[in-house]
Amino acid sequence: NNNNNNNNSYGTTTNTNEGDDQPLIDEESGRVKQKRRQRSRSRRGTSRRRRQQDYSNNAGEEEGAFEITEMSAVYFVLFSSLVLVVLFYSMDHWIFVAFRLLFCLAAFQGLSMMFFEVIARIFGVDPHKTSYDHTTPLSSTRRRSNSRSRGSQEVDEEATKNNSALNARVEENNVNFILLPLFGNVHYLMIPSVILGGILVCIWLMFQSEEWAWVLQDIMGVAFLVNVMRLVHLPNLKIATLLLTCAMSYDIFWVYIQPHLFGKESVMVNVARGGDQHESLPMLFMFPRIGGSQGEYSMLGYGDVILPGLLIVHNALFENRFYSSSSSSSPTGGKVVTKMRYKYFVCSIFAYSVGMILTFIALYLKVGGQGGQPALTYLVPTTVLTTVCVAWMNGELKEMWNGGKSGSSADDTHTNSRDTQGESQALL
Repeated sequence: NNNNNNNNSYGTTTNTNEGDDQPLIDEESGRVKQKRRQRSRSRRGTSRRRRQQDYSNNAGEEEGAFEITEMSAVYFVLFSSLVLVVLFYSMDHWIFVAFRLLFCLAAFQGLSMMFFEVIARIFGVDPHKTSYDHTTPLSSTRRRSNSRSRGSQEVDEEATKNNSALNARVEENNVNFILLPLFGNVHYLMIPSVILGGILVCIWLMFQSEEWAWVLQDIMGVAFLVNVMRLVHLPNLKIATLLLTCAMSYDIFWVYIQPHLFGKESVMVNVARGGDQHESLPMLFMFPRIGGSQGEYSMLGYGDVILPGLLIVHNALFENRFYSSSSSSSPTGGKVVTKMRYKYFVCSIFAYSVGMILTFIALYLKVGGQGGQPALTYLVPTTVLTTVCVAWMNGELKEMWNGGKSGSSADDTHTNSRDTQGESQALL
């Protein structure tokens, strides 16, 4: 019995020791597997972030871009009305000087970006892949693989290869940047672009009273508006309709209704013509009036261009939300289209042209008894209704109205739309 007990005790002890060793082995194996999973997840995350960054760079997505919301659309009208009233009651020479300086600063930024786009394409540089890459170079882990298992060595070698490729792309991109005091890393093609933009602005400042100065002012205005449309986005058709409707109501009130409530002349028309100072604000397009005397100009406010222009850009981006210049898959997992489409864009431009023709007819007939006409009164219905009709015929009205909440995730559609921003900027 004692022997049996000893044997049983020994056997029990042996089994206990084996049971104690087995959890140690399992625990060690579990730690190794856990480290492998962590490295794999980290590697996939880095790769995914890198792909998204590449798509963002391809799209030319700008940091600090402003997306219009419902409240900002309403605030826009209230703020514009406030500024209009302040200008009407405080029209002085220094007010016009201040607005000229603001216009020059805004136009200088727009001209610099416009010249950069042109120069970059002349030198064969993709202007939408010219942002400085602040990615920290990843160190190699291959030298630590001697103390690891064969599986760990393979993982480390693969990570080293991926890190080397990433570092090579970072160095290739950053070699085109120059570190300037106070400005940081600047692409070398931006330097001549800034110089050309500054020269053009200075020429306009010195010769703005000349008869031919309206040409430079219109060029500066185009550059300014393109830069605004590059930075300001409409997320969906619903907000676009709200913004344009509020702006149209603003125009109708200050041109048609306000003269019957107080004052004999429209406040908006009076401010546009410079009041008693006869100094027109530079923030409008000027064209010599056909059949008019020398020095008479037809004027078109920037708001009549930029607000419908935001809708036209939104339509172009929506139609090409699945577009990619490469055949690789989208980082959001959506489908990819390698051919751009222009149906929405062409229809929107046609609708805008029809609205402008109606505006000139109303101007000729002096509708409402005013020498100036609110162009948005005719531009908003033509562009919005045309967009709605085309989207309805294509079966995409619900998706466009809600910003992609129908059929797919709103975030995915919004991301796809932003990814196509740079590719569609050529439409501007």
